[in-house]
Amino acid sequence: MGNLRHAFSQLVTNNYALPVRSWQGSISHPEDGVTVILAIVNTALGTSAAGIFTLIFNKMGIIPGTERHYSLLTTINGSLTGTIALCAGCDVYEQWAAIVVGALSGPLFLFSKYVRPRSSR
Repeated sequence: MGNLRHAFSQLVTNNYALPVRSWQGSISHPEDGVTVILAIVNTALGTSAAGIFTLIFNKMGIIPGTERHYSLLTTINGSLTGTIALCAGCDVYEQWAAIVVGALSGPLFLFSKYVRPRSSR
C-alpha cells in the first residue's frame, strides 16, 4: 500500500490532480492532496464492492426475503449503504479495508431490509 500512497503523492506533486487543487482555493499542506485522493479512491472501491455484493447476494437468494433476481434499485441502495459505511474513515482505510467494509455493508443492507417490520396498508 505504500506504493499506492507514493503514486498519489507523485500525482499531486506534478499537478496532475487539478480537481483536487480547486477545493477551498488550495490545499493547506503538501500531503493533504494525497489524503483527498486516498479518500476518493477508497470511497469508489467500497461503493463498488457494496453494489457488487448486494447484486450477487440478491440474485443468489442467500439472505431470506431476497427476490432472487437482478434489481437495479436494490443494487443502488446497497451501494449507497457502502458509501455511508465508509464515510467516517475513508481517508485512513487501506484499500483492502475499504473493499471489505463495502462488501460487508451490501449484504447487511439486504438483511436489514428483511428484518424491518412491514407497515400495513
